[in-house]
Amino acid sequence: MSTIVPTPEGELRIERDFVDVTVAAEPDPNWVYTDQHGHEHRYHPGEGDHYPTLVTVMDEPYWCPDCEEEHQFDHLECRLCGEQISPGIRPGTPRKVPGMWAAYLNDEPISGEHADALLAAARESRGRP
Repeated sequence: MSTIVPTPEGELRIERDFVDVTVAAEPDPNWVYTDQHGHEHRYHPGEGDHYPTLVTVMDEPYWCPDCEEEHQFDHLECRLCGEQISPGIRPGTPRKVPGMWAAYLNDEPISGEHADALLAAARESRGRP
């Protein structure tokens, strides 16, 4: 993405890359499941535990001959009856975050500090803080 700002010193151009950080899969916020014993499980949004009716159980560790290290997986189970539960997932929501940027004054590269000073001067000349 490119932004052009007129300044007293000339044309300031700022180019910014955006990085795709979309995950392959994410929790399905609409997931609801009733286990074999009638216990209902669902996704709970928020910062804390998304699956308060489930508990994480560590599987037996195993030795990996490829990397010569021990590994251990885990799974989720119902807190009440111990049934193994796999919560629903969906494809990841597309998401991009700001990445690297570069600044140019009259098509010549300049430092970030110089660009910041030019932007501040441009805001000031328009009567903005």
